[in-house]
Amino acid sequence: MTQMLKPKKECNLKTNNGFTLIETLVVIAVFVVIIGMVVFGIVFFYKTNAYTLEQTIAINDARNGIERTSQDIREATYSDQGVYPIYQMSATTLYFYSDVDKDNSVERVKFYLDTDNSTFLREITNSSGNPLSYDGSYSTTTVEIISSHTRNNALSEKIFSYYDNDGVEITDYNKMLEVAFVKIKLIVNVNPYRAPSDFELRSSASLRNFVAAPIE
Repeated sequence: MTQMLKPKKECNLKTNNGFTLIETLVVIAVFVVIIGMVVFGIVFFYKTNAYTLEQTIAINDARNGIERTSQDIREATYSDQGVYPIYQMSATTLYFYSDVDKDNSVERVKFYLDTDNSTFLREITNSSGNPLSYDGSYSTTTVEIISSHTRNNALSEKIFSYYDNDGVEITDYNKMLEVAFVKIKLIVNVNPYRAPSDFELRSSASLRNFVAAPIE
């Protein structure tokens, strides 16, 4: 007896050989979002580190500058013309005489804020001529930046504070003869509108090459 074989059913399966348009757009969108997040992270990382580095450099420069300021004040002495060591003083400016380069010739030194009120400068003028002068045609003046991001003026904070032999603060800036001790404070911040906050550097110096006049 011959057995009738049933015909096999044909498999009518469709093979999906690619993405549909919608699927492709979704994949592209996801890919773009991921790439965007990666790029944003990299940019944020470099910006944050660049700002941190800039702030660190600014603080380090100001620290070196404030140490130099203190050293110059300690060496304050009578000028080559015999003028009293302190020439002019205020909350943000100190003008005095000091042998800053140890060449046995006294220089005129000025620490002050530039016209932008944020750049703290050190100005050195050498004496020249016969008789010696700090304003003659042969005098040489050099200026260097102590801090480019000083915040004292913006915060109404003194850079210089002056004290007499008894430790009493001198607020009358005409009493230069009474100054025996100077405190220096620099407030530094590259960008005050973002963290980290303002950074304070402090130092002090006694004027050791002469004795301040006693208060009458």
